[in-house]
Amino acid sequence: MNVKLNLNGVGALLLSFLGFSNCGFALDLGHSELIGSLGSATLNPGSSQVTIAPSEIDKLMQNTSNSWSSFTQNVGYGFIFYPNNERYAYDITWFPSIEPQINFYNLDNSNNLTGTVLRFGNPALNDYTYKITIHTIRLMIDTAVTLVAWKNFSLYGLFGFGNARNTINYSDQNNPITKRLNLNSKTKSQLAWETGLGMRVEMNDNYSITLQYLYADLGSAIPAIDGSALTVPAVIVPPEFKVNSQAVFLGLRVAI
Repeated sequence: MNVKLNLNGVGALLLSFLGFSNCGFALDLGHSELIGSLGSATLNPGSSQVTIAPSEIDKLMQNTSNSWSSFTQNVGYGFIFYPNNERYAYDITWFPSIEPQINFYNLDNSNNLTGTVLRFGNPALNDYTYKITIHTIRLMIDTAVTLVAWKNFSLYGLFGFGNARNTINYSDQNNPITKRLNLNSKTKSQLAWETGLGMRVEMNDNYSITLQYLYADLGSAIPAIDGSALTVPAVIVPPEFKVNSQAVFLGLRVAI
């Protein structure tokens, strides 16, 4: 939806009297758009600990490098406001637009994240490794602020809050084959926030291409306490992982 004010005749004369030399143009107050993007991401769950028994608390040390191998998708809706009533900046213009957005993100870590189990927290007792798989979705309310624009090119910053739902499972085993724990998957919902930078190129009045970097703090993820405790009596406290992600998106914006 475009909101435009077309000026001619008396309106153009009035603008000319006020000092605007370019009469007979359209003031673009704003328009809505659909947002879609695909990207590559990395998930970082950090380190944690699992309580096997009152006398045994094992530390979990992540050792998987950030490989940017996770696939992520984004769809959303936004409305761009132009405080100066001009969509295209023919000179370098600072802060020419602001866009509230609603965004949905999906991020699936299909490759297992691995780490080392330090039994009793002792670095010498490191003969176990663990694996986790994380799937996260989130719904965010974002604000994108155009920092600078020139003609059809612009740079913007983005910040927002929302809700993330993180699903995780956990297993560990002795090197190489003896399984110890296999905890079922569990979903946890909590507050998330994100921030990023991007650049945008307007192809025409209807289509734009974006390239965006986004950092997201996704809260935490905790597997279920039930599952298979194969060589230990039980799990008293399951591990809790603090999860954040980094992603690079290539996107398409369609004005409606």
